[in-house]
Parts: sequence; C-alpha cells; structure tokens
Amino acid sequence: KVAYELLNEPVARDPEDWNIVAHQVFNALRALEPERYIVLGSNFFQSATHFLYLRIPDDVHTILSFHYYLPMLITHHRAQWWREGGDYTGPVHYPGAPITPEDLAQSSPDFQRRCADQQMNIPFGRAAMRAHLQPVLDARAKTGLQLYCGEFGCYGTTPLELRLAWYSDTLSVFAEENIAWANWDYRGNFGILSATREETGISGVLLQRY
Repeated sequence: KVAYELLNEPVARDPEDWNIVAHQVFNALRALEPERYIVLGSNFFQSATHFLYLRIPDDVHTILSFHYYLPMLITHHRAQWWREGGDYTGPVHYPGAPITPEDLAQSSPDFQRRCADQQMNIPFGRAAMRAHLQPVLDARAKTGLQLYCGEFGCYGTTPLELRLAWYSDTLSVFAEENIAWANWDYRGNFGILSATREETGISGVLLQRY
C-alpha cells in the first residue's frame, strides 16, 4: 500500500533537467520493485501547466501528481511569505476577477505592476480551473494513468465565504474528472482545522462532496 513520490514540488530552470533526474530515480526504483506505485509530479512546484514538458514513463504503476492553488490572490490572500502578492490586504472576490479595478487602483504601483506582469487578477471560476487542468487531463488521456492532486487548499485569512466557494468549485471539478486529492493541510493555516483545532468550515464542503 506504500507508494514512492520522487520529489515534492521540483523546481528546475530547464524542465528537461527534472525529466533527467526523475527518470534516473524512477528506473533505479523500478529495477528493485517492479510493481511499486511511483508518484511522478511535474516541474515548477508540480504545476498543472508544466505537464506539457513532463516525460512520462510507459509504466502502468505510475500515478501522475500536480498541485493546485489558483488563483493565488484567493488561496494566498494576505500570506505575507508569498512575495508576489501577499502584501495586498484589500478586499478580494471569487468567482470573477479577485480584485476590482477600484480596489486595484488603491494598491501600490509595484503591486499593480506585478498583477499585470503575472496576470494574477484575471477572472476565475470553474471554467478557468478546467482550462488550467487541461495539460493534466491530456496526459491522462494519452497514458491512462491515475491523476492525483497531492496538494490544494486556501489560506485561513481568505474570507470564509470565498474559501467555501473556491473549495466547492475545485472539488466539483476533481470529482467530475476522477482526480484523487489531498488537502493541504489538515490542521494549520490552510487546514480543515485551525492551528488551535477549531473547525474552519471546510469539512462541511468535503462532506457534501464525499
């Protein structure tokens, strides 16, 4: 019942570097354990879009893994350690564009520039989720392998109403596409329970779906 994950959230400037390392480790493990399940994730923090560059072995005992936290302005609202956007403390919205034009105009010029350069404030909802997951779905269509979202979640400082809406949409897409998942985390800043073991409301969404 134990599976090996080669590396959590690999980051390589050239995605082929991750392919080379992953296949070397994969082949070494497979030589010793021919039927052990191996979890293979994409480059750049296991981004779904980077499945375009992932070389997938021809091996039925493989699980394809990605992580999902889009849109970051919702899932990482006021997360100070997220340097690209955690310093924004104004209102956010979901679905749709996370920040209204009026609120964005009140933010710092540096933040406005980052939003534009990285396209962080584009409208978002279930349709956008499906579009971002298309490279993952295409990989499954080609290989027939199981998909696994090894991390997804929403930071505790995001307004609860938005967190619940985001969870409901994300889980509905996962269910429709038969994508296995694990929430990040159980107890903590992204948790089903808070760091002090209090309910966050997320468990209700999980129970509705499953």
